[in-house]
Amino acid sequence: MVKHEFGHVLQYNLHGELAYYSIIAPESFVNASMSKTDMEHNNFWTETYANSVSYTHLTLPTNSLV
Repeated sequence: MVKHEFGHVLQYNLHGELAYYSIIAPESFVNASMSKTDMEHNNFWTETYANSVSYTHLTLPTNSLV
């Protein structure tokens, strides 16, 4: 869970305050509010994207060019 939440921090850093708070956070919140199950919310684009950027950030070697 900590890695996932760190992914949201990375989304904020990648896209900036305006994009994060006007697109990513509201869509995540609305989806979490409307999802019937945790799995449904976890498969929403904002959540899979947070997981992806966190995984990439935490697993790339420090000398990576990616």
